[in-house]
Amino acid sequence: MISSSLQRVTQQLGFALVFMCCANSLNAAPNTQYFRKDDFEETKVWLEDQVQYPNLPQEQNLVSIYLGVANTNQYWVDTASISTGTDGVIRYSLIVLSSGGVRGATYEGIRCETRELRRYAVLRNNTEWVRSRNESWSRITESPGHRQHAVLYLGYFCPDGIAVTTATEAIKNLKRGGRSPADSPAFTY
Repeated sequence: MISSSLQRVTQQLGFALVFMCCANSLNAAPNTQYFRKDDFEETKVWLEDQVQYPNLPQEQNLVSIYLGVANTNQYWVDTASISTGTDGVIRYSLIVLSSGGVRGATYEGIRCETRELRRYAVLRNNTEWVRSRNESWSRITESPGHRQHAVLYLGYFCPDGIAVTTATEAIKNLKRGGRSPADSPAFTY
């Protein structure tokens, strides 16, 4: 008698265990009959705008950018060259004067969404733009040799990681010395 009631309890526990396992597996599997992940996520392929080189930099259009006291080079952005593309890239000419007196210029683009930089061209002999040897996108870092790009990204072209929408907005940021820490608590170097 005890063994038959023990068998019934064991059997009932077994059914309960099987029922719970089935119920959990039903809850774990999404109901694909009414919901598809693809319906809600749009996969966008990023396409870069066609690049047009700007006019050669002119002294009257240059605005200096400050990189800190430890920097020995001087940098300027040619405001006439600044453009904001439909692809989210801010393009500009950057002029550098090294502490040794060597002057150079590059035509570059910053993609705020990915914090990347692309160098399109180099100014040769102050007379013509020549396509850069390496046009690949690279991550903007805080390394001493590339601090100018981090400053342009953080302070002028992509404050708070969001691209300026017009060249006028970028020029305004450049002329007032960028965004100050008071403008945004998220502004850090």
